[in-house]
Amino acid sequence: MIAQIVQFNLTVKQVQEMCKGADDASDLPDPQVPRAAKQFLKFLKAAEDVTPHEFVAALLSQEKDRNVAIARLKSFRQYLAEIEQAFEDVEKG
Repeated sequence: MIAQIVQFNLTVKQVQEMCKGADDASDLPDPQVPRAAKQFLKFLKAAEDVTPHEFVAALLSQEKDRNVAIARLKSFRQYLAEIEQAFEDVEKG
């Protein structure tokens, strides 16, 4: 978590929200929810205050190679599309 705070240059407010989100995520009704999924939910809440330029700067500082960073974003976009499809599947029952 500390690495995320530094990497995304989060504000005190964002860190407090992330910590509050940790409590919310741990209260999920299904104890079978993987820890990584709970952490991803916390990240989504905290990321709302990060500008696209800040995200790009952090991603490039992590990846160093622009092409690798773009590939990671494309992969993430595909992952989000799969999550949306899973929502539709759940709704269809």
